Amino acid sequence: MSYRFLRICVVMTALCCLVTTQRAVADTLADTARAIVSNNRDAVVTVRLVIENRYSMPGRGTQTEESRSEITGTVIDPSGLVVVSLFTTDPASASRAMMGAELEQMGLQMETEVKSADILLADSTEIPATVVLRDRDLDLAFLRPTEPAEEPFVALDLTNGGTPDLLDPVVAITRLGRVANRAHGALLDRVEAVVDRPRTFYVPAGGGMNQSSLGAPVFTLDGDVVGILLLRTVRAPRGRGMMGMMGMMGGGADNAVMIVLPAEDVLEVAQQAPEHAEEDPDDEAGEEDTEPDSEE
Repeated sequence: MSYRFLRICVVMTALCCLVTTQRAVADTLADTARAIVSNNRDAVVTVRLVIENRYSMPGRGTQTEESRSEITGTVIDPSGLVVVSLFTTDPASASRAMMGAELEQMGLQMETEVKSADILLADSTEIPATVVLRDRDLDLAFLRPTEPAEEPFVALDLTNGGTPDLLDPVVAITRLGRVANRAHGALLDRVEAVVDRPRTFYVPAGGGMNQSSLGAPVFTLDGDVVGILLLRTVRAPRGRGMMGMMGMMGGGADNAVMIVLPAEDVLEVAQQAPEHAEEDPDDEAGEEDTEPDSEE
């Protein structure tokens, strides 16, 4: 047997071992993610919305249109309190956040009203709900069943949140749309950045987590809840608001990013949620560090 042939055999054996090891690691991640989904899926629900959008400009009157959508929500209390991304209940909120000054100059007013909401459980049970609280700074909205539940909901415990580090793997649980029979989905990603100012949040690397995943809970591989997937926006530089909106649509904006808001921050706001809807369920009791950074 020649030395060259022996060397080739050694290299091929090493490559085979490497591939086998990589497959074993991948299978372990997949097995762990599947277990997390199995243990927590019933707390991830579909929220069906009927939304009325109103647009008005001086001299052009008011235009009204109605839209229907289904979004992912997370039950965080046995009473049925559900947290979702505010953006998914009020798509114009991102425009107002990034283009506020420009919209005022144009005289354009955009208003959104949730006309009806239903929580769809895993067994297809439909429960009428209403928005009881909004936090526009944090992109949070909370819904409660309009009537007290006969049985407690399966809910996630946000009191012991996980704290992943840079490049740690994380798992998100979503609900797909009606076209996929509202099946539960799983997304495996890594933490691209840990931001600690003005408040801590995590930026996923983008492995499948997109706007359709907003409202999904995110977990460490230990099964601890990291937080909820939301949309963070900041005011665009003057004159570039429209560019920022177009960039967000194409995934290239520098003033909008998908984040995971820590569980403890979500819980802090959720504790302010009233038992019943108020006339204006906006949260006005924000702290200074809840205001997104502004760029002049």
